[in-house]
Amino acid sequence: MNIIPDRKEITAVSRELENAHILINILSIVARDDSLENMLDLAVEELLSVSWLSLLPMGGVFVVDEGGQVLRLKAKKKLAPILHGLCARIPFGH
Repeated sequence: MNIIPDRKEITAVSRELENAHILINILSIVARDDSLENMLDLAVEELLSVSWLSLLPMGGVFVVDEGGQVLRLKAKKKLAPILHGLCARIPFGH
C-alpha cells in the first residue's frame, strides 16, 4: 500500500481546494447588499481567477429578460469590444 500521494492526486486535490475557495468567495459576494450587476461583475472576476481558466480568462453572464424570450449580457470581463454589442441581447434559440 502506497501512502504517498502521486502528482495526479495532489493536482486533483489542489484543484478541488481552489474550486472550494472560489465558491466561498462567490457566496460572500452574493451575501452582500449590492446591485445584481455589481455582484455578477465580481462573481465573473472571481471565476476568471481560477488557475485552470488562465488560457482564456474572459467571459460573461447572461440573464433572462423580464419577458422571458431574450438573454441579456449583464456582466462581462475581457470580452472583445465588438462582442459587447453583438452579445448584448440574444434571442432564445440563437
